[in-house]
Amino acid sequence: MRVTELRKLIEKYSKDDLSKIIVELYKLIPKKVRDEKTVDMMLEDFQRYKEAEKKKRKKVKDVNVNDLEREIEQLLQNAYKQNYVIPNHYVSKKDRSKWRFKVKSYIKHLQQVPVAGKEGKRATDLLEELYEMLCYGCGYLIFNTENPFRSVGIAQVELFDILLKRKFSTGINSESISFAIKQVINCYLDMDTLRSDLIRGNCDVTDSL
Repeated sequence: MRVTELRKLIEKYSKDDLSKIIVELYKLIPKKVRDEKTVDMMLEDFQRYKEAEKKKRKKVKDVNVNDLEREIEQLLQNAYKQNYVIPNHYVSKKDRSKWRFKVKSYIKHLQQVPVAGKEGKRATDLLEELYEMLCYGCGYLIFNTENPFRSVGIAQVELFDILLKRKFSTGINSESISFAIKQVINCYLDMDTLRSDLIRGNCDVTDSL
């Protein structure tokens, strides 16, 4: 249903009926989605919600993939050289535990870049590199943890699904299928993930397209 059709439809309901409909719709929204989309804020103060969304959209536009790429490539280089776990002159001791906050921030900002176009492809490629690094960290000690995904605060399956959706959104082709198969077969798994979890997630993503 289009928004214009929705507006026309709700005109026939009384204020009391609309209140009941909103309550029923609210019950249907999972708590995780309500939290992510700040639904409670929207209901408590719609004007404040609109202003927050406006600022968020402006922030999305301000994401500079070039700057992110430079930072991410440096982090990847230091990670694979184990500079976050062994004494070195490239990453100071006090900064070695901060990798998790950087990776979490990079993942968040890269997701905000629209998939289409050159910028979108570069963002997807960088997400792929971060995912592969975290997988590698499940098999080799490159951070001060045995479970990099948990340290970053995102499940391996969740990040894999995000990647798949971006890859498949531009078309299901030999490149995207090859990526999915390669990751499912070859990647290292964290202690919370089974290979069947990745396969199931893969099927869910393709079914939704």
